[in-house]
Amino acid sequence: MLKHLLVENYVLIEHLSVEFSDGFNAITGETGAGKSILLGALNLILGTRADSQSLLDTSKKCVVEGLFIDAPKEVSRILEENSLDVDSELILRREIAPGGKSRAFINDTPVTLTLLKTVGDMLVDIHSQHNTLFLNEGLFQLLVIDHFAGNEPIKIDFASSWNEYKALRSQLEALMLEESAQIKERDYIEFKYNELVSANINEGEQENWEHELELANAAADIAQRFSLVTDVLNSDDGVITKLKSVYQTIRPIAGLSTEFEELGSRINSVVIELQDLASTVEHAQEASSFEPDRIELLREKLDLLYRLEHKHHVSSDKDLITIRNEFAARLDGIESLTQRIDETSKQLERVREILKIKGEKLTESRKRALIPFVAEMLGQLPKLGIPHARFEVELIELDQPTSEGYNRVNFLFNANTHGALRPLAQVASGGELSRIMLAVKVMLSERNLTDTHIFDEIDTGVSGETAAMMGAMMAQMASSTQLITITHLPQIAAKAKTHFRVFKRVEEGITKTTMECLKEQERVNEIASMLGGQHITAATLAAAKQLMD
Repeated sequence: MLKHLLVENYVLIEHLSVEFSDGFNAITGETGAGKSILLGALNLILGTRADSQSLLDTSKKCVVEGLFIDAPKEVSRILEENSLDVDSELILRREIAPGGKSRAFINDTPVTLTLLKTVGDMLVDIHSQHNTLFLNEGLFQLLVIDHFAGNEPIKIDFASSWNEYKALRSQLEALMLEESAQIKERDYIEFKYNELVSANINEGEQENWEHELELANAAADIAQRFSLVTDVLNSDDGVITKLKSVYQTIRPIAGLSTEFEELGSRINSVVIELQDLASTVEHAQEASSFEPDRIELLREKLDLLYRLEHKHHVSSDKDLITIRNEFAARLDGIESLTQRIDETSKQLERVREILKIKGEKLTESRKRALIPFVAEMLGQLPKLGIPHARFEVELIELDQPTSEGYNRVNFLFNANTHGALRPLAQVASGGELSRIMLAVKVMLSERNLTDTHIFDEIDTGVSGETAAMMGAMMAQMASSTQLITITHLPQIAAKAKTHFRVFKRVEEGITKTTMECLKEQERVNEIASMLGGQHITAATLAAAKQLMD
């Protein structure tokens, strides 16, 4: 329950300190007096955004502070989860610096605006005249049914699977888009990959082939040179023949001394070495001969390598192997992507089945709630001046899930005993929408987690006896919860337990908004003024007292 509200330096409010009571609180005032400003200040501590334009005096900070008591247990849980103190009193505060920077506090501890809003939504339910239009929307109508049915636990369970389903669906869509993009280039990548595979490239071969072809191109010159060397070594008058003759000349005297023997041995060793050298040259000469087919093959292999290197803008067989491996990895990636799509599709289907089961549970709960909801609504509407109202809820089952399940609803209405039932948006007037919304709020208030309800001119389009009925219904609602109503109707204000008046005053040329809690006679005068204007008469005073009885 909102016990106290402090507002400083906000729009037209210089300083305001208000003590609200439990039960029914009414706020009245002339049009333009600043009732909406008060609601705007309250919204600040409930998590709405703000800026420096909200400041009355731009050299000072704005402060809005609300003191709440008897907060719902769910609020305590949220506070504990965020390591905040839990006390019998809960203070929400918002500060806006002259530069526009905003700070939020819960029990004097700085918190994020998101957390402030989370807690604020649990403490206060605000309904403005503009929200009445939401009643025409299918989503709002569905939320009403869910609130009435107490479907919050089921919806939380459904939401967990829905979030998983939505994430998997998004993941599958992204994978399929990726696959679609890759498939367009897969054939091209596959062609280039196969071309490199067919080339049968091994690292280092290019260098070997280039060397071999270089030798082949010089084969004639090499053969000629080796032939000359062979002639020098092996001809009849060659080096080896002459050295053998030298050895034969020395050999007879080798036994005469060790020195001669060593000399003969050295000459013989040279002969043997030269013979080996001659043999090596002969082999080299034979090896340096190339068949024309081999030369052609080398040229073809190197031409292919050079063409592939030019095509892929590289300069070595090693680089081509790297590119070939990259193509292989990309093709593997496409294959892997296909597998991931298949796995994700199966996982999505499993979650879809779970979602469907949970959705059926939610649908059944909604169906069970329809009869009592319609019965209560038909019981409320005559009290609000629609005695012949007919009302039904059409629950439509959907093939595909949404975040709210497998249903949408239509509130069907007709204020008369005859004629077809049609969606609210088509047949309900503004005044009828206000009354239907009030009936909904009254019905849900007993099931609401919040202890404080604020109505901002929910009575728009209503007057006379209907207004009195609305006042009585609000008073009934306020017997079990705190209700703060901004109203322009005396019939409603008269039913309040506590009555506040918002008004403007001019101080030193500056217009300021303030609010006061009215005493008994002040209340009578205010209601009389609402009935008859500024000129209060005995008749309007009597009428005001009669309304208040």
